[in-house]
Amino acid sequence: MKKKVLITGGCGYIGSQIALEMLRGDKFEPVSIDNFCNSSSTIPDQVQNLTGKRYKNYNINLLASEALRVVFEEHEFYGLIHLAALKSIPQSLKYPLKYYENNIISLTNVLKYCHEFKVPKLVFSSSCSVYGAEAEFPVDEQSPVADRQASSYSNTKKIGEEIVRDFSAGLDINCIILRYFNPAGSDHTGELGETPSEESGFIPKIVWKAMKGELIEIYGEDYDTRDGTCVRDFIHIQDLAEAHIQALSTTDTDQVEVINVGSGNGMTVLEVAEALKRRLAGVRFEYRNRRIGDIPCIFSDNTHAMTKLQWVPRLGLEEILDSQIKWTNTYLSRTNEDVIGNEIV
Repeated sequence: MKKKVLITGGCGYIGSQIALEMLRGDKFEPVSIDNFCNSSSTIPDQVQNLTGKRYKNYNINLLASEALRVVFEEHEFYGLIHLAALKSIPQSLKYPLKYYENNIISLTNVLKYCHEFKVPKLVFSSSCSVYGAEAEFPVDEQSPVADRQASSYSNTKKIGEEIVRDFSAGLDINCIILRYFNPAGSDHTGELGETPSEESGFIPKIVWKAMKGELIEIYGEDYDTRDGTCVRDFIHIQDLAEAHIQALSTTDTDQVEVINVGSGNGMTVLEVAEALKRRLAGVRFEYRNRRIGDIPCIFSDNTHAMTKLQWVPRLGLEEILDSQIKWTNTYLSRTNEDVIGNEIV
């Protein structure tokens, strides 16, 4: 029998892909909580179209503690993957209290019921942004976390990690903190991906703009990197989803284990934009001033993930871009929006 796993944010970009991979497999049954503030209510339908199976979603705000309790009362969960959080760095700088309230209180509410209902396994979604700009690269799990975080968003992840450590002390629960690098791409079918928005990551955003015939903006061209633009570590969404399933499956971890989930390769944003130009005609980009809160360079040493999770990223930048283009075509056709000047080359 499949073990039930609660995914908060289970209709979002990452959560829906995890649910999809669970339904394709034979280990776990996903149950979702998502109030659709950054997702779509059609996601369970899309996943059902791909798998023939449907997962249940509760339209609940995680700040509503008593409504959350009902979900735990109705199911016996083997594990919980806590993804739900606001994630825009610029927005977090503009509205810090909104980010602290949402990201921290939702976490403490979830942990409260994990304890009360004796959920044995927790996977917490953190971010590579906690390492900060002063780290040496590639970063591993022993690299120092920045004392002063560059944004309220990254600070909520740093605080969240500390809460998870404190929460787990003396309890019979295994907690795995996954520090994501930069998720991108879509399911290989091209039928499930990230809905374009201001909170989208760099690759989903530039593919969307390119296929709409819009100008791509690159923020900063004078960083101390090989071409002056920021360096990032892009991880395919399917590889990231698989890392969560492996985190739930493994028993070879400490009570609280921090694990980087990245490709292990640093790519500049200019290199990514140039790779997109080789795939789509008419791609245009211009440089803009640096953005506050952006880290110049970050990429992972993912050796620990390979050892502890028996996980290896299988898909690279080519697969990320090709799947993102495929998904964006699907999304544009569903919404009847025009595709402008982007013949595949």
